[in-house]
Amino acid sequence: MLVKHLKTFLVTCLLLVSSVNLVYSEPLVNSVFESILPILKQQTQVPILLPSKIPTEEVVKLEEMSYKLQAFIDKIDLFSYQVLLGYGDNCNGGNACRYGYVSGKLKTPITLPLQEEYEVDTSYYPLRSPEPAGFILLADKKTKAYFLPYTCAAFCSDSSLAWDYQDSRYTVSVKGGTFKDLLTIANSMTKQ
Repeated sequence: MLVKHLKTFLVTCLLLVSSVNLVYSEPLVNSVFESILPILKQQTQVPILLPSKIPTEEVVKLEEMSYKLQAFIDKIDLFSYQVLLGYGDNCNGGNACRYGYVSGKLKTPITLPLQEEYEVDTSYYPLRSPEPAGFILLADKKTKAYFLPYTCAAFCSDSSLAWDYQDSRYTVSVKGGTFKDLLTIANSMTKQ
């Protein structure tokens, strides 16, 4: 009798697990991108990768006002897209409201290798991230990404993480961001 109940329980668990997999077979995307996704799909030929996880506050309160994280199309054409993540309805990428960027572009024969395109001498900046620049592997253990930490002068720049996937190059950046935050975003990117 106990064996029969155990078999029934296991079959029920398997059915629940398989139904969960069916639910998540669709690409996951953070809700902040939902309003711009149709435009991205219409206006670029780059395979669109967007993150499901963005490690930040959804709403920031400042001087009695609340500002919600939003996605704005910053640049788009057939061969590239760049999405600005910022707080408030009128964020145009300025330092005060920008959270970061997500972008993709088709590679061409003249596209520089990752390190050459993104490496910057940070030694002359008075303030900079304590994290070193360099290559890492993304969660799939196959994709090499290049991490470029932020630097600070009058304001702090974005830390960025860039990698090649198929025939495209993708970049995520966060103003003053940590390696951990960028890795979280990059590892949650899914094709839309």
